[in-house]
Amino acid sequence: MSFFKKSLFGAILFMMSCGGPSEINSGVQGRYKCTYPSGQVEVLNINNDHTFLRNIYQNEKDYLNKTEPMYKNSGTWSSSNANLSFDNWLSICYLGRMTDSILSKPELVTLTDVSWYEGNGQDSSMISIYDEPWYILKKIETH
Repeated sequence: MSFFKKSLFGAILFMMSCGGPSEINSGVQGRYKCTYPSGQVEVLNINNDHTFLRNIYQNEKDYLNKTEPMYKNSGTWSSSNANLSFDNWLSICYLGRMTDSILSKPELVTLTDVSWYEGNGQDSSMISIYDEPWYILKKIETH
């Protein structure tokens, strides 16, 4: 089984075990990472001042070598109950969520219907875009 399939399977099991998205709290702040099936790496920083910064790299090697990202994006985020919204989100995927299909011309959108699943000590927190199993950002660092 490929690394991507193993990670996807583990993320789905974790989200199912949570019983649903978590209420948004200060634990949402931090750095999250997603590797697309096409190899691009997205890193999302959610800050306590309600701003976010995203960097999208061509591949894992560029991310690890701190190469200049293909796209940089920043904006603001807000929350309501168990949902996050991101204003000024650069949509680079088809329909905003199809990570296996990268747009030739990205566009700025307001991204809604974003769920956060708080980690349980054993598993890291995760952010799910539209609850799509292939667009899950896993927390890699706490601010």
